[in-house]
Amino acid sequence: YVFSDMVPGTYYLSGFADTDGDGKWFAGSLAPYRPSEPILDQVDTVEVRARWEAVSEVRFGVRSSHQEGAKVEE
Repeated sequence: YVFSDMVPGTYYLSGFADTDGDGKWFAGSLAPYRPSEPILDQVDTVEVRARWEAVSEVRFGVRSSHQEGAKVEE
């Protein structure tokens, strides 16, 4: 992917594993029970500088919980 015209700063990527292939995050259900699709967080940050090209090898970890700020496991 290419992200253009970004404001300088420190960034990380977050996404989800689309296990059902519908292009949307599934939050899960209680009845019948189906777990949510895993949320993925980038392990490292990327520093974006003005007028520079930043190339990053992205490594993702899966959150151990779907709560904001939860621990990430590689």
